[in-house]
Amino acid sequence: MGGWYDEDNTVIATKPEAKKRILEEIVAEAKAGKLKTFEIPKAVHLEGKTNELGQGFSVENDMLTPTFKVKRPQLLKRYVLQIDQMYAQLGETVNA
Repeated sequence: MGGWYDEDNTVIATKPEAKKRILEEIVAEAKAGKLKTFEIPKAVHLEGKTNELGQGFSVENDMLTPTFKVKRPQLLKRYVLQIDQMYAQLGETVNA
């Protein structure tokens, strides 16, 4: 790994290098899948807090249903600040 590697996922998740690398991979896969420009993310937030299975979203933390579907309202409530920050960094207006 590069010089930014750390054993602690919460530390890695805060590193700009990690975010950049993940976003690059997402964009590459999106382009390979021929997604339209508006379907490709421009920013990411990395969740460093995971359970013993390495999952950031789980039934236990109320982010997934028992059938492993994401709970969008709970996710939005949990990550509203990070979402607003990403929009602001991209120069987009944040809807109130």
